[in-house]
Amino acid sequence: MERHRIIFKYESIKDDLAIQLAFNSALSDDRKDWIKWHTEDINQRREQNLPADYLYKKDTKQINFNDFINKELVLFSKSSTERAIPNIMDGLKPGQRKIMFVCLTKNLIREIKVAQLGGKVAENSAYHHGEQSLTNTIIGLAQNFIGSNNINFLVPAGQFGTRLHGGSDAASARYIFTRLSPLALCLFNKNDEPLLTYLNEDGMNIEPEWYCPIIPTVLVNGAHGVGTGYSTDVPSYNPLELSNNMKYYIRQEREKQRELNNPTSAPRKYSDVIELKELIPWYKNFTGKIQLLDNDRTRGVINGVCAKLDESTLEITDLPVGTWTQQYKENVLEAMLHPKRNDIAPSILDYKEYHTDTTVRFVIKLTHDQFSKFTEAGLHKSFRLQDTFKLTNMVLFDHNGILRRYRTPEEICLEFFMVRLKMYVKRKEYMVGTLESQCSKLDNIARFIKEKIENVIVIENKKISAVIDMLVERKYARDPEKVWREEAKKRFAVELSAHVVHEDTDQLADLQRKQEDEDYDEDDDDERKKKPKTTANANQVDTTYFDYLINMSLRNLTKERRDDILKEQKEKHDKLDGLQKKTPEDMYEEDILHFESEYAKVRRRICERIFKKEDKFLLGDRKRTS
Repeated sequence: MERHRIIFKYESIKDDLAIQLAFNSALSDDRKDWIKWHTEDINQRREQNLPADYLYKKDTKQINFNDFINKELVLFSKSSTERAIPNIMDGLKPGQRKIMFVCLTKNLIREIKVAQLGGKVAENSAYHHGEQSLTNTIIGLAQNFIGSNNINFLVPAGQFGTRLHGGSDAASARYIFTRLSPLALCLFNKNDEPLLTYLNEDGMNIEPEWYCPIIPTVLVNGAHGVGTGYSTDVPSYNPLELSNNMKYYIRQEREKQRELNNPTSAPRKYSDVIELKELIPWYKNFTGKIQLLDNDRTRGVINGVCAKLDESTLEITDLPVGTWTQQYKENVLEAMLHPKRNDIAPSILDYKEYHTDTTVRFVIKLTHDQFSKFTEAGLHKSFRLQDTFKLTNMVLFDHNGILRRYRTPEEICLEFFMVRLKMYVKRKEYMVGTLESQCSKLDNIARFIKEKIENVIVIENKKISAVIDMLVERKYARDPEKVWREEAKKRFAVELSAHVVHEDTDQLADLQRKQEDEDYDEDDDDERKKKPKTTANANQVDTTYFDYLINMSLRNLTKERRDDILKEQKEKHDKLDGLQKKTPEDMYEEDILHFESEYAKVRRRICERIFKKEDKFLLGDRKRTS
């Protein structure tokens, strides 16, 4: 006990100030700077390859309050802020990012129970919190009712909650299923995965610092959270408007590159005109009206929908975003019909409900005097069908992990675009290098097969060293794919390490082969001791780099297999030529157009499903009336 006991010691006024900084409610702004400075210090140490500044060392017996708060408590405050506030690049909090990491790496396109997915996430992403919290996060990513997600990354197969209760009426995790949605696969491109910076915890490669979707998903689905010193409130926006603005930025960047590289050339002509749209909050299937104030574009109002049916009847068909049906009924209509105080007369005569799990419909009965009174005061105001919002608290982690406050959604879009475009430059470089290595490998394989068939190369009954020397003499390349992976590791540094561990099958084969060699060496230890020791020649060629030729199957010498290889060789060369002709801007625009096409298909399928439901409902009415 004495060994693990650490004594707190009061040393000076600095300890008092540190305690005030951590716990005084009036110093919330100072806590923002406190967390920001600590984050910047960690980033600087990482860039300079300096060790982290830990509070506890092996011989630590006592600490002061100032060190505890500025070295230990700040870690908790920073962690709580990271869990509450998303990153500008993917709009995900760490728990959500862990879920997407497992779904994307496991290619989860088949349905799986939410409870089982929670277990997979906890196992493969070092999730340290409660299981219920994790399943709630999975359910939140799959919800698609009004006010939840404009694009749900997971498909809700089962009862994932409705707007009646704001999603709290979701079924138990063991009864519902989910999988990756088609739009999530469009937004998070597989070709970006090798270029991301993956985190490592206790020797396990886990999720990246952030994903890089093709549009700013933080604006697609919005963000809300409260951390230490910081909170954030980002509304949701129309994905098509965001993709439109990305295309506008792409064309502006393309024109800028033309002026820099070839100013005498004519500007590129387009079949359509794209203008930068002002971004106004938007929620999928919401039929009310959202508008920004004319005199202050950082504030706005959200109006529900109500209509006068006759002189004594009012119909409400939509509520402000974030106001749930049951909550509105209990807090507004019930209070108007049954006031808590007996000396207050009811404000309405009666109301009836005709809701579904996706739509709202209240029919309210009023007297003529009540209707006149509410009309004069304003129906939206009287029935609380108007809500306000502000754009002054859009706080996010930027791509460097620094907390920033953004003034407008356009500012978020522009910063996102610049980072996303750099990722396309890196993606093209990586894809070109990969395709060149594949083409070179196929070229060498095709030439080897041709020369073997023509008996130019003879490897039968020869030592492996003689075969390798012959291949080197005939200028056969070392395994181009293996050489490229080694080069890419150095060129892309940290970004490729996690991808190589998960996807590099040759590396796994090398490790397995090494283990087999070690086992063989242990079994024949006595025999090896009897042999004289020899030193390896510094110029000796590593034979594993030619295994792709030497270990080739005899089936490759058949006509059918040779034709297949030649066909694949041509396809790879054509793909490489096409990729080299594209600019990063062209690649980005292709992805945007593909997303818009897929988004239109999904919306079309949803509309068809709604029409089928309405037809069944009308058919049931006809049967009952007949």
